[in-house]
Amino acid sequence: MSNEPPESPLPPEGQQQPPYFPPPQEQQQQPSAGGYFPGPQGPQQPGGPPPQSPPPTQQHLWQQQPGGPPPQPPRKSHRTRNVIIGIVGALVVIIVIAAIVSNGNGVKKLGSGTTPPAGTSPNAAAQSSPAPANVGPVGTGFSVTTTGDNGSQVKYDVTLNKVDQNATPSDEFNTAPSGDHLAAAEFTITGVSGQESADANSNATATMANAESAQWGVENVTDGTNFNSGEFSVGPGQTAVGWVTFEVPDGQTITQVQWAEPFSTGAPATWTVS
Repeated sequence: MSNEPPESPLPPEGQQQPPYFPPPQEQQQQPSAGGYFPGPQGPQQPGGPPPQSPPPTQQHLWQQQPGGPPPQPPRKSHRTRNVIIGIVGALVVIIVIAAIVSNGNGVKKLGSGTTPPAGTSPNAAAQSSPAPANVGPVGTGFSVTTTGDNGSQVKYDVTLNKVDQNATPSDEFNTAPSGDHLAAAEFTITGVSGQESADANSNATATMANAESAQWGVENVTDGTNFNSGEFSVGPGQTAVGWVTFEVPDGQTITQVQWAEPFSTGAPATWTVS
């Protein structure tokens, strides 16, 4: 028996044979980008749209697709840069404010702006070497300009009245350490503007003949009181008088006394002691 398929009978004369469509072939599925296998798709119908692949997952959205724009990396945060800029700006503002507040602070000798005495020629006054504005003998008054606790400018006058090179202790409990003797300096402080509260023991220092500083002492002397344990407070027109004690090695004397506000960058008021 022959295995050849029987020939299709010819249509009757005058009739057209219908077109032949081959049976649909099963398409092999190919993985999409990123290793995704689409689900089973039915056979494509003649003339119908091609099967659609599912959209890429979120992790592939930024990757470059064939024929698409270049990939864009994730944008970096500028939070760190903004914080640094803010800190630098704050420091600049603080420095400017400090410079404005401290402008004019310092020490000035009282009466330093007066004209030469009568009978002194201008040329002679110009040729003479004027004393520094922050140096004067005992009895000289200085105007001190500083910044108060509330940030406002404060002015007061300070004068070194006298120096006792060998001050007497007030009692047996206030003697100098072995090898030292006591010296004391009396100050008068008068408020000009603002309210000043400070410690005279911290503001006053003494220099000895050997150019070293004398140690400030806690001892009381018979010359007078140490303000209020060193502390004083003056307002406009108010005056405080007190003594500051120093421990001086035997054989040394005080040659200079200075007055300056703590953390002051200007030259201190300086009195020369004969």
